[in-house]
Amino acid sequence: MAKDRTTSAANASSGDGSQNLYIEPGETVMLAPDAQRFSAFYKRVYPSGIDEVRDILGLSDAAAQAVSTKMNCQCSCSPPSLYTPEDLTSRDNSIRRAAKEVAVKAAYQYVTGANPDALAQWKPLIDKYINLGKIVINYVALQDIEIAQGATLVISASTNALYANNIKIHGTGRMVCQGNLSIKCVTLQGITRQIVGPNIPINQPVGP
Repeated sequence: MAKDRTTSAANASSGDGSQNLYIEPGETVMLAPDAQRFSAFYKRVYPSGIDEVRDILGLSDAAAQAVSTKMNCQCSCSPPSLYTPEDLTSRDNSIRRAAKEVAVKAAYQYVTGANPDALAQWKPLIDKYINLGKIVINYVALQDIEIAQGATLVISASTNALYANNIKIHGTGRMVCQGNLSIKCVTLQGITRQIVGPNIPINQPVGP
């Protein structure tokens, strides 16, 4: 059975996380906002703009540069045509759909890129999209996470970010992410391929 080790919140570098999590060998634990044992450690945010999204999900400058280099997409996802915020509510379905696609691509680049200033021209469009879509961000703050040999931590698709002090994955232990997840931690011990998911940028260390 997984063990919750309660410690002082003052020791959590990522904010208000006040619990260590140890997952026993062979055990599977689901980390989700609606899981009773973890709900107290979740925060739900309705961002007013893309800068707030970047503050919560974005990488450090070094990590963002590494991700951009690895994915070889520095600004390559930026569309050639500039849409306006008003296009998101256009009566023309094709314009509205295209503007939404542009906003989504530009928002991803703004959050994960090393230089958000390069996408400043898209910011009004992105902010409008966020407000129209009533975007919600769920993030969880814990202290230390230890996944034993053969244990699995499953992180729900409804969890957008995981803040932790130290994450240690032993042997065949795994972290399985059901959706895109931003991980912010001080240290990560284990093989990164043990973290499985569609898009898992890892930011070390946690910092302002």
